[in-house]
Amino acid sequence: FEYFAQFPEADFLISSDHLQGTSEDGGLEEVWAAHSPANIGLMFVRSNDRSMHFMEAWQKLLADEPELWDQNGFNALLRRNSHTHHYKCPTDLPKEQLERCTDGILPSRVFWINEGTATLGLLPVHLFCGGHQYFVDKQPQHMDEVPYSIHATFQYGGINGKRHRFREAKLWADDKNYYNHPSGYITYNPNIPEEMLAPFRTFKNDKALTVHNVSIVKAHFDLVHF
Repeated sequence: FEYFAQFPEADFLISSDHLQGTSEDGGLEEVWAAHSPANIGLMFVRSNDRSMHFMEAWQKLLADEPELWDQNGFNALLRRNSHTHHYKCPTDLPKEQLERCTDGILPSRVFWINEGTATLGLLPVHLFCGGHQYFVDKQPQHMDEVPYSIHATFQYGGINGKRHRFREAKLWADDKNYYNHPSGYITYNPNIPEEMLAPFRTFKNDKALTVHNVSIVKAHFDLVHF
């Protein structure tokens, strides 16, 4: 990807479960967004000694703790630094490594992880979307952006639910037989008065959907009870 090539200093570029974007310039997310989990569903790894060292440490961590979810193991190593989490870097690290571990943030928002032994950047959530950012918040749609990727992250319908999310967004190619079931289908046309929908057409982003916006809350419950 051309996008990945913009950050040659990054050993890892990875998607994130952070719900709201922290970057308005199309660049990487701010470092403090790493308090939300990195999501290994989309990960770019640059082949070098640092990334190999990290992958070996990740593999060893999972081997030592068989019950540990691989993504949680990745995040545990990511957060072994002082600038992304409540972690105290060991004082016996070599000086340069200790500096990276303590305050290793580059101008590009790439930062040092795993006690200053590798670098990582968090991909912007409106361009490398999880399920919440694309299907619920609709961040790229509101920003008139076309995302590079959409990862159908956790929801309560399992694999079928993930597939159907893509289908509802017209991002899933089904075989024609899917739409020609021998038992047929039940269809309906919703008949909701336009005046009940009007309040939701006046805002441009989901930030208006808060309990402090009384008119939106009232309109919501009017629809619920319609």
